[in-house]
Amino acid sequence: MSKIKIFCEGVTDQIFISDCIEIIFEYQSSRVHKDINGKNKLEVIINNDIEVIEVGGCSNLSNAIYLAMLEDNLELGGRNIIIFDADEKEKPNGNKGFVNCKNKLEQLRKNKSIDFDFYIWPNHKDDGIIEHLLRNLIPEDREPVFDCIESHQECLKKLPFNDIKLSQLKDKVSHYLYTCSQNSTPSKRNYKNLSLWNLRDSTHIDYIKFREFLTKMILD
Repeated sequence: MSKIKIFCEGVTDQIFISDCIEIIFEYQSSRVHKDINGKNKLEVIINNDIEVIEVGGCSNLSNAIYLAMLEDNLELGGRNIIIFDADEKEKPNGNKGFVNCKNKLEQLRKNKSIDFDFYIWPNHKDDGIIEHLLRNLIPEDREPVFDCIESHQECLKKLPFNDIKLSQLKDKVSHYLYTCSQNSTPSKRNYKNLSLWNLRDSTHIDYIKFREFLTKMILD
């Protein structure tokens, strides 16, 4: 059977993608921590033929290890998928926005002569990160929790101190999970908890777009 290999940026993406596939297609996954090239990595296999691989950054895709994985999978008749954050133009690190990220991936495909499909968080058209999508998947009845987190940040802004560090969206998502008595460590999150994440019924356009992409990649 041909294998689908999904290469993503970090563990947050790896777990979220896996949980989405399990919820949408009613598949099962196995998750095991393994020593891979001297690093402790989470191996995620879904339905025995879909592997979700965390590579740690877009630039790492040019490493010989990942290039070989991409090439070997194609030779076996498999399908390669790459999913990364667009990030934002003004940030010092990252992919510098959707357009730049798209160009980098297209150049990689051209320069290395490797075939793959790709999707860029949060919605394959705007700058941003996976947490922008996660924010839109919080169920309506849990919105007051996130409102309180935002109110707390507004309160901190008013304090007369120069050393106050305000939370970024990634931090706020972690606060949301912590406040709801959930493990906020990326590798231990459970997006299949439908009381906290609406992966089954969400009608938000960004999630619908991602579901459509997964459906085309996995079922076609």
